[in-house]
Amino acid sequence: MLTRSDILEVVKPLFQNRITFGVIIFVIWMAFFDEDNVFVRINLSRKVSELQEETAQLQSTIERDRRKMEELSSDRSQLEKFAREEYFMKKNDEVIFIVK
Repeated sequence: MLTRSDILEVVKPLFQNRITFGVIIFVIWMAFFDEDNVFVRINLSRKVSELQEETAQLQSTIERDRRKMEELSSDRSQLEKFAREEYFMKKNDEVIFIVK
């Protein structure tokens, strides 16, 4: 079992050297007390990965919509079908029954 004197024997030489002491204090400060500490960095990297996933999903949605637009602008029958299904449009001599 480590006693207090054993721990002091290991730690005391580290703190006798001013440069080592300064580096230890600097690392502790940067890791826990700085504005961009370890916890903030972890949260930010998690947020970045979530945003990258969302960007990929939105890119696929944009591509799907772009293909649908091209299809609708090139084929008149598809445009009519889309207008009837999405906006309940009809021709003058038609009657539409909406069943849900």
